[in-house]
Amino acid sequence: MKCPFLCSYAVREYLKELARQNDAIKMIHFYQDERTVAITVNDGYVLSSALDFLRTIDKKQLKDLLKKPYQKEETPYHIVSKQVLQFAARRLLLPLPLQYGYTIYQATRYIKEALAALAQKELTMEVLDGAAISTSILMGQYKTAGSIMFIMGLGDQLNDWSNKKSIEDLENSLNNRQQSVWVLDDNQQKVERPSHLIKENDIVIISAGNELLFDGVVTSGSGMVNESSLNGEFFPVFKTIEDTVFSNTILESGEIQVKVTNATLNYRLHELMRLMRQSEAKKGSEQRKFIKLADRLVKYNFLGVFVTYFLTKSFQKALSFLLVDFSCALKLSIPVSYLSAIKEAVDHDIIIKSMDVVENYNDIDLFVFDKTGTLTVSDPKVFKVIPFHHYSTENVIRIGACLEEHIHHPLATAVVQKAEEQEIIHEEMHGQLKHIASRGILSTIDDKKVAIGSYQLMSEQGIDITKEQEEIIASYQKQYNLLYLGYDGQLIGIFLIDTPLREGAKKVISYLQEQGKEVALLTGDTLERTQNLIGDIAFQYIKTNVTPEDKYDFIKNQMAFGKKVMMIGDGLNDSAAISLATIGAVMHDAADISKQTSDLVLASNKLDSLFMLEKITKTLEKRVSKNVKQTIGINSSLIVLGIFNVISPSVLSILHNLTTTTIILKSMTGFKNEG
Repeated sequence: MKCPFLCSYAVREYLKELARQNDAIKMIHFYQDERTVAITVNDGYVLSSALDFLRTIDKKQLKDLLKKPYQKEETPYHIVSKQVLQFAARRLLLPLPLQYGYTIYQATRYIKEALAALAQKELTMEVLDGAAISTSILMGQYKTAGSIMFIMGLGDQLNDWSNKKSIEDLENSLNNRQQSVWVLDDNQQKVERPSHLIKENDIVIISAGNELLFDGVVTSGSGMVNESSLNGEFFPVFKTIEDTVFSNTILESGEIQVKVTNATLNYRLHELMRLMRQSEAKKGSEQRKFIKLADRLVKYNFLGVFVTYFLTKSFQKALSFLLVDFSCALKLSIPVSYLSAIKEAVDHDIIIKSMDVVENYNDIDLFVFDKTGTLTVSDPKVFKVIPFHHYSTENVIRIGACLEEHIHHPLATAVVQKAEEQEIIHEEMHGQLKHIASRGILSTIDDKKVAIGSYQLMSEQGIDITKEQEEIIASYQKQYNLLYLGYDGQLIGIFLIDTPLREGAKKVISYLQEQGKEVALLTGDTLERTQNLIGDIAFQYIKTNVTPEDKYDFIKNQMAFGKKVMMIGDGLNDSAAISLATIGAVMHDAADISKQTSDLVLASNKLDSLFMLEKITKTLEKRVSKNVKQTIGINSSLIVLGIFNVISPSVLSILHNLTTTTIILKSMTGFKNEG
């Protein structure tokens, strides 16, 4: 169909998102004229499904998107056509003396870069380029020198565009990720809403342990906010009504309501980009190794120049080794390949902050897992309810959920969810609530005391626990977290709360060991409870009752043996170990400082995301290896053609640089058809 407006980037992303939410739509494609759109429906759907899809477009939202400033997206076609026209105009319209003068002027930049590299006693690509251009000018081949600089300049522009485009694609992928936010609706009721629907002046609710996704002002409540992502200090700051809070910080304790002043979802995006760019400069990374390899190849070009001239006494034939090098394509295509791999990972809910992750993942020797929140789910579940006296299971759940629904705490949420699962209605039947930190809740029902919380709270409130009940407690307390419910002086029920293994955890552990990797489990929990949880899952190392320092020391010692270690954790107590490991990874539920010290976030909360990460990194290795082989094979052929005068120096330069540009552009493509 033809649109009566230009499909800007914002419009295209909006329509793509709508298409993803519609089961009938297989694909939506936008043409180069930016007005033509093709919609493909899935098998089993009729063509009218496309019309139904179009009717779901929100006209008001579309108009708002069209009001945004429009900038035509730059493409390789636009870059090449513009530069070719300018180059042709200079050749056709400028007198020869002016053309020669312009060529010499252009050459000065390349010669300066070559001299700067030589001053550092380095034989790099810049030296090779400067030598090729200056030799052509000295031989009076101004057109050859001009053609070399034109293609090199075009290659630089395409490389800059590809790097910029890769990073923009990555940013857009991250921006389009959806998160859920608790917000007060018009009736002051707490509802869950997708993050992209949050607007300025909305009131969002942040509970302890969660991340603030928007800038705003506190309108209710108070708490301690960790602002280390902003100032580098790990000491939390107390925030209360009228204080300003910022996105990408973490509420460590308390609960606050925040009036949004900036509806832009940051999700540490700017920090992520900064870390990515920093990772490019890490000297020890494989990327730098490839760049150093590329520069080391330059000396063979100069060796070829001298050998060819010695054997043939022909400057033109020797010039072939200056016009064609093996290093350019490697030095430019590999960073782009890494960015493509990182974007591919984001599309599979794997957020990579450092290029070192894609370089080192396949070389990891030891995978270290935390238990709670990593191998297990992060949200506790009520495994079983044990009622006492004349109370039924349903009665115990109803009373417990009635009390706990007012508290934003993982154990409280587990009780409320249990009531929802069993469709137990729990209307308010209690009096005024009193929350005792780290103990539980006190209230009254029918003027009789009711308490839910820890064993200590039961003792403090004089709740009678019989000998029989004590024996039942003893049989379960080593395996489960216990939540006690007392009423009218009696213990009337116990909630057995557990954090079960994540789906796929056993499969992941087994697979890693099949691949020859070592696997360790480090936990602050007891040995008995840990063994009950993992069952027959085997680990090379199991350490229980460990402190954060123990985790850090274990990884430090393993790395001292020369092992590359990946630490996958969840809580604040894992952050030191995560920052030390070769690769530090966290689950998306890890809403604390460990997320900020990590190299990798498994945003889907699924351990089997490691399978996809392995696939992406192995595909990256194949792509880089393929680039190396193509670079050596094609450029060697061009050198031979140049030596035997099959093609002229100008054509040789053009073919070499076009080959380099092609390899770079192929490195930008997605990984879906590779591997």
